[in-house]
Amino acid sequence: MAQDRTVAALAAQMRRDALVMTYADGFWFVGVGLALSLALILFLRWAPAATTA
Repeated sequence: MAQDRTVAALAAQMRRDALVMTYADGFWFVGVGLALSLALILFLRWAPAATTA
């Protein structure tokens, strides 16, 4: 009985830690994507304005 509860508590803690690490990785990927997007925007040139005849 006590061993089952201990194993269940350990499994719950591991699951919780895995979810926290996944959440942190998601923020990391979003941050890198944002940084790359901002760098790309800085290197893009504005398209010349279309002239109508």
